Amino acid sequence: MLTGRKRREGSRLQLRVAVVLACVLAVLVPLGAGASTPSTAFVPKSLLDAARARPDATFPVVVQGAAGRNSANVATDVSAEVAATPGKARGLKRKFALISGVTAELTGKQILKLAKRPWISAITLDAPVAASDSTPPANTGTPRVSGTAQDGATLTVDAGTWTGDPTPAYSYEWQRCGGPSRADILADAPMGFWPLADANGTAAADASGHGLAGTYAPGVSVAAVGPDDAPAARLDGLTGGVAVPGISSTSLSAGFTIEAWVKVASAQTNRGIAGKWVWDEGGGALLWIDQNGNYTLVVNRSFTDYLFSSVAPAVGTWQQVAGTWDGSTLRLFVDGKEVASRPWTDPIGAPNGPFQIGDYDGDPHNLDGSIADVAVYDHALSGSRIEAHDAGCRTIAGATGASYKASAADVGATLRVAVTGTNVLGSAKALSASTAAVAPAPPAPDPPASTAPPTVAGTAQDGQTLTAAPGAWTSAIGATPVISYQWRACDATGAGCSDIASATAATYTASAADVGKTLVVAVTATDSAGSTKASSAPTAAVVPTAPASSGAPAVIGTAQEARVLSVDHGTWSGTAPLTFAYQWQRCDTAGPCSDIAGATGATYAPTQNDVHDTIRV
Repeated sequence: MLTGRKRREGSRLQLRVAVVLACVLAVLVPLGAGASTPSTAFVPKSLLDAARARPDATFPVVVQGAAGRNSANVATDVSAEVAATPGKARGLKRKFALISGVTAELTGKQILKLAKRPWISAITLDAPVAASDSTPPANTGTPRVSGTAQDGATLTVDAGTWTGDPTPAYSYEWQRCGGPSRADILADAPMGFWPLADANGTAAADASGHGLAGTYAPGVSVAAVGPDDAPAARLDGLTGGVAVPGISSTSLSAGFTIEAWVKVASAQTNRGIAGKWVWDEGGGALLWIDQNGNYTLVVNRSFTDYLFSSVAPAVGTWQQVAGTWDGSTLRLFVDGKEVASRPWTDPIGAPNGPFQIGDYDGDPHNLDGSIADVAVYDHALSGSRIEAHDAGCRTIAGATGASYKASAADVGATLRVAVTGTNVLGSAKALSASTAAVAPAPPAPDPPASTAPPTVAGTAQDGQTLTAAPGAWTSAIGATPVISYQWRACDATGAGCSDIASATAATYTASAADVGKTLVVAVTATDSAGSTKASSAPTAAVVPTAPASSGAPAVIGTAQEARVLSVDHGTWSGTAPLTFAYQWQRCDTAGPCSDIAGATGATYAPTQNDVHDTIRV
């Protein structure tokens, strides 16, 4: 029996147990309750996200069995999964007596696998034993991207500062921003909107829903990669264009916007981008690349009334260009920024022809380049709306690390990172600021350059050694180039050269195979920027080396009448092949020798006339 203080402590103990049991029962979810996972068991989204983000982390959980299973069965199931998928979690902790369930400490990987078992109905966070100060993630300092926004450069994101207990784990999603935001374009009610991404390449579909399909001319291929990586129309600059009937000039008479994304293939002049313009019918509204190669907005055929800019298309880069008129002011925008304006209150030209994309006036004023996402409106868009059209951000496939290497696909766009912090109590997302527009890769440095040609010193003769000097070289990167050599044999004019096998040193000894040929040394200088080859002038034709005896000939045999004598011709040097001629001589005892007539072979048989004389050859 409890009395006094013990009774009060006992009451508090009973209350605490009751609260814990109530909390545990609160997190056990009956079958049929909505779940945030396609698995068999119910798993709250916050726990599911945390388990996926941190598969090796440990989580205190309550595991509830399916109908017909008791706590012992569930305990067996949990223990089996822990054994099958080892981790640092402690596994089974307690079994409930009144309900079919257990508490356990499991890894994220064990939770994900156990949730797929049909005999498990729910896995929830064991909230009653969580620390009282646990909090979900919250970003308190914006993520920051560091590095140079340039093709080929690596950028790195700092996740920023966060609160949350347990400490959040971070995941990253790099995004490319720029190019058309089609949702914003359609929200501004265009009369016609042509993405120009049509697979059939014959009909340009109208995405505005107004049924104003265009027709591709033969000089158009739908193959280029557009500003948002979707297909785009590539115009050949000769016959390519798109004609769209059904847009009346009166629909533009009170105000308009013409908008397109353009990537020119080269600097060009007098080319149509999009609009309705015919000289004989007073001109009209047209986005144009003018006679100076700059973006211009035209509304009639009077040259003095055009809205010129000083902005030329960036060759090889996607750009948004838009022209507007609100009844009082003409404005021209490039990449969401206003670049020119002028007052205009007079009527604009009203031609009857089709709306043209990539051309104008029926004459060959065809754009040479790619075009996409062309839209026309019967009202003037504000600068902020035009800028919004160019601010679409799209996830970059596979870019989920804390660093990202910018590529050619990013040039002209900006980059940002969505950082998600996750712990067992939930997730939160924060966005970094956008980088500057990604610049093209810098030109590659030039390889080494020869400033003085290689030279060859020595005599061009069989058996003589020639020596190469590499000449003089400069390096654009300030390095000392590595020099290598290749000797080459050429014809007598120094042409028709071929490499001499294994002749790759700074010196080379001419051989009999080189006689009659000239020699050249090719020197290659290499640094990290590349390699460059330079060749010497050809030598004189290689001459043979005259024969020279280094070992005297000798007569072999017995000096006796009729016995055949032969000759060992001795040792000789000189350019091979060597041929030998012989002359046998008879010498009397006094020493003078004379040629033996007809004795010019490699053998000789002494005769009666030779008796008592000596023989030499």
